[in-house]
Amino acid sequence: LDGGGGNDLLQGGAGNDRLLGMFGADTLLGGGGADVLAGGAGADRFVFATGDSLPARMDRITDFAGSAGDRIDLQQMDADTLLEGDQAFTLVDAFTGAAGELRIQSQANGFVLIGNTDSDAAAEFRLLVKGDLMPDYIFF
Repeated sequence: LDGGGGNDLLQGGAGNDRLLGMFGADTLLGGGGADVLAGGAGADRFVFATGDSLPARMDRITDFAGSAGDRIDLQQMDADTLLEGDQAFTLVDAFTGAAGELRIQSQANGFVLIGNTDSDAAAEFRLLVKGDLMPDYIFF
């Protein structure tokens, strides 16, 4: 699914989608499946909800430019599925096994954003990000 020259809203479905924003300040929502997301030029927002970008179906952002205004939005994701309501993530250096932990792990070609939502040792959210990811570029 390709955007155009404006500020587009691109929304994938349950399958493995490829979303390309092109120009403008685009909003990309991959949905379920292992999605490939590219915002293109402009300050883009990549939005994730509970159940998106699972470890077995990890999404990939291929052109993240946080210094140019791109942002990752996790505000629709419940960071602690064991509590009633909608909890926000807490950024940590290492997992302790507590729900609500979010970690940025550096790797050769970018970063992996990893989230734990249910108080066990395994992550329930995993996102591959190619680009300049810093904590200030994430809304949670």
